[in-house]
Amino acid sequence: MTSVEPKKLALLRILQIFHKYSDEQHLLTYEDIAKTLKNEYEIEIERKAVRRNISLLKEAGYEIVSTRVGSYLAEREFTDAELRLLIDGVLSSRHISAKYSKDLIEKLCGLSNKYFRSKSNKYFRSNVKYIHSVGEWNKTKNKQLFYNIELIDDAIRNKKQVQFDYNKYGADKKLHKTKTHTVSPYQLVVHNQRYYLMARSEQWKNMGTTVLTG
Repeated sequence: MTSVEPKKLALLRILQIFHKYSDEQHLLTYEDIAKTLKNEYEIEIERKAVRRNISLLKEAGYEIVSTRVGSYLAEREFTDAELRLLIDGVLSSRHISAKYSKDLIEKLCGLSNKYFRSKSNKYFRSNVKYIHSVGEWNKTKNKQLFYNIELIDDAIRNKKQVQFDYNKYGADKKLHKTKTHTVSPYQLVVHNQRYYLMARSEQWKNMGTTVLTG
């Protein structure tokens, strides 16, 4: 079989295979790695070449543990417990839309191996099975909110003023514009799953707090 990728990429692909398929309960043999290289990347190398590449990864500082029955990647940027904590934070935040929550959770899951999602994982029986029900949570549908937060953060860092519309709910239970304010932003505060802007009003010459809605 003709290789789609050059063999010099085998080192990178072996690291990716360790990341995706290994942990303390799922060890990989040289044969497992060689087979995956062939099936997923169409790279064919011998068993001794696999062993040599694993040694190079260890020399580069990757914590790959080898035993008589196989090897696995022992250390990652985030533990599964830390990822679960981050995922719970995404799910519980009303500021993140349902679609964006799902996208973020997909990225977080990609930081662990494929077994992170598995219901059979003895450490996380429920894992992230509720990713598909994220739309049922109390989520904002306003994508503009994160863009506004980024703009305000830049304004605070660069000591610039911002201008925004102040809205109030009317008798029809809808938001209506009442006034446009120019302020000097001081800080963003998160309280009860809402973002508040602390700023100095240029009109009233005092500090005030405004909730961000988008």
